[in-house]
Amino acid sequence: MWLQPRSLVVGERAYVKDEDYAWLPAKVVATEDDRVLVRLDLPDDWFETTTLASASLPGGSSNKKLTRKQQQQLQTEERWIQLNDYKDRQLPLQNDAPTADMADLRFLHEAAILFQTKQRHLTQKPYTRVGDIVVAVNPCQWIPGLYDAEQQHFYAKNFVWQAEESSSNGISVSEKKEESIVSSVAATSEFTNTSSTTNSSVYER
Repeated sequence: MWLQPRSLVVGERAYVKDEDYAWLPAKVVATEDDRVLVRLDLPDDWFETTTLASASLPGGSSNKKLTRKQQQQLQTEERWIQLNDYKDRQLPLQNDAPTADMADLRFLHEAAILFQTKQRHLTQKPYTRVGDIVVAVNPCQWIPGLYDAEQQHFYAKNFVWQAEESSSNGISVSEKKEESIVSSVAATSEFTNTSSTTNSSVYER
């Protein structure tokens, strides 16, 4: 049975496709049968924290940058969006706030994953869960406290063997195994800490 697609409401926040940035945040201004009018709604720090997607694609120009005038025009630009260009003729909607586990997002789609990961990266949170999956982004800098002993024990105790425990019908992991895991995490973290200190130039831009 075919279901009527949900109608967009004026004022709703969504994402629209863009040739240069892949996805852009926008607000719905007006709606028609086969298209909607949106106004781009970019954060104030958008151009300082966002890389042109087209520059990273094969054949893309790594030197491509928008002029100040182009940035100002893009900030509040209005566009007519053809709904037939989107899956199920629906614009992907924005979420109210980022979460530690993207599986908890109300709207989970490509744009939401990209923006959530970016937002957490900007707040020095390089690890994001998607259910049993962990998305890791290189922060390109050392984050104080991220790998200290307390954090090591917390993640080893709560996450490292969680998937295995779940697949074992809820059987608890032995204390001996837990201690082994904590030690392994600590050793790995210590190595990472030492390497980053020894080769600090790797993390410098």
